[in-house]
Amino acid sequence: MPSRSDEVGTLQTPTISSISPSCGPVAGGNTVTLTGTDLTATTSVVVGSTSASFTVVSATQVVLVMPPGTPGCVCVVVTTPSGTASVCYTYGCPTPAVTSLCPSEGPICGGTKVTVIGSNLTGATAATFGGKPGTGLVVDPSGCSLTVTAPSRSPGTYDVRVTTPSGLTPISPGDKFTYRCPVLYEICEPCGPLAGGDTVCVTGVYLNCLTYVVFNNTVIPKSGLNVHSSGTYMTLTVPQGTAPGPVTVRGISLVSLFPQPIFCQTAPVTYTYHPAACPSAIGIFPPAGTFAGGTSFVIVGSNLYCATVRIGGVKVPVSVHASGTYLTGVTPPHAMGAVTVTVDRPCCPTVTIPGGFTYFRFGPPMPVDLVPSSGPVTGGSPFFIAGTDLFDATVTFGGVPAIDVTVDESGTLITGTVPAGSPGPVTVTVTTPEGSANLAEPYTYVDAPTLASISPTAGPEAGGTTVTITGTSLAGTTEVTFGDEPAAFTVVNNNQLTAVTPPGTGVVSVTVTTDGGIFALEDAYTYVPPPEILVPEEQIA
Repeated sequence: MPSRSDEVGTLQTPTISSISPSCGPVAGGNTVTLTGTDLTATTSVVVGSTSASFTVVSATQVVLVMPPGTPGCVCVVVTTPSGTASVCYTYGCPTPAVTSLCPSEGPICGGTKVTVIGSNLTGATAATFGGKPGTGLVVDPSGCSLTVTAPSRSPGTYDVRVTTPSGLTPISPGDKFTYRCPVLYEICEPCGPLAGGDTVCVTGVYLNCLTYVVFNNTVIPKSGLNVHSSGTYMTLTVPQGTAPGPVTVRGISLVSLFPQPIFCQTAPVTYTYHPAACPSAIGIFPPAGTFAGGTSFVIVGSNLYCATVRIGGVKVPVSVHASGTYLTGVTPPHAMGAVTVTVDRPCCPTVTIPGGFTYFRFGPPMPVDLVPSSGPVTGGSPFFIAGTDLFDATVTFGGVPAIDVTVDESGTLITGTVPAGSPGPVTVTVTTPEGSANLAEPYTYVDAPTLASISPTAGPEAGGTTVTITGTSLAGTTEVTFGDEPAAFTVVNNNQLTAVTPPGTGVVSVTVTTDGGIFALEDAYTYVPPPEILVPEEQIA
């Protein structure tokens, strides 16, 4: 057997090629791996001036537990019988941080590969999602990013925190990851026979997390869901229905069982069962509308579930009532004239609605406002009517045609002259080739006013005298003038008003203006000058 000195003679001087991690907390206690050669006979490891506890793993690797230190670089010295080797280690690593996640959301069942972007992530040993570890951690050599696969979690937003040799990354606005429940968008073919058996496609997101689907009252387990790997669509077999009409379809996900069951439930989508009996339709209401489309309609019949409606050959989206006795929709644009309206359903004959639907040029006239709303019985006043679809309109006042009627190019304004009429309100009617409509408010014919007397008939030139004017048809008075000067006035009744004279001179006419016309009482009022003051001649001298 060789002697101890012989054994030593065969040993080589140790080397250290790397230390990992190369930095750590000043409190020590973290594990560090030394990699090199000829480390089997290591007898001591000294960090700075402090001996460290170590374990020889192999000739190329030693693992040690770092003692406490002070911030800065220290030498880690390995000693063997044949010599020493050293490497630098830093107490006090830069603080690690997470600044953003990509993506920042994923399904509750986990499996999302997340890129964590930040700084000083070198040597990271774990990434947790709200405290729950992710899997498949891979750290980029730059220390600026890492990838990790998200675990399953309950719905909500959690902080993603990374454990590094320098410690745990602090919570930051950019480390939030949101877990979301599955969502159902629609059933691609949302109608089928009451017997079921059809294979339908369902679209959505995160469908791979569904535990089962509730189709009306029938549970379809996960094994019955053929979910695409993207989680955006799946196929399933429709179960037998219990009655014709719409039913709800929901997706259910079991999030956890303990300490109590937690479920995610999607918003419902609708599937409609149709009966074996074929649809029938007796009419469409209204049976006509503008060629521009946009007319809301109702089709009445029976067994209209899953019906396809075409107007003039154009398929129209419709909504069928739960009873299956009527459906609603909006007409598409079409050229003027009568078109065929059909109702179809698979495996049933096409139903043609009697009379179809007629497209006309414009909608019925819709007059809204008339200006003015009153005028003299003699007519002759210009008028204006605002509204829509007034093309080619004629206008009557109490059945009497208006004069010189014209319509602007937009079909929104009518102008013309009011015909003569009898005192009182009359209906104003607008008629176009598409129909007639009355204005909500009548037009009122007003008699022309007359004046019989004024009292008093004289007053001071300074004005301010209150006078009483009597006559007829004074209720609609709009102006009173003394000569050319307007006066403040108050209507007492249809036969009387009061006015306050403005300043003036001489003899003037009093004029009253109403919607029915103008009446002037000639030389009706005299302005009296102030009295002349006479001074005795002896006072003048």
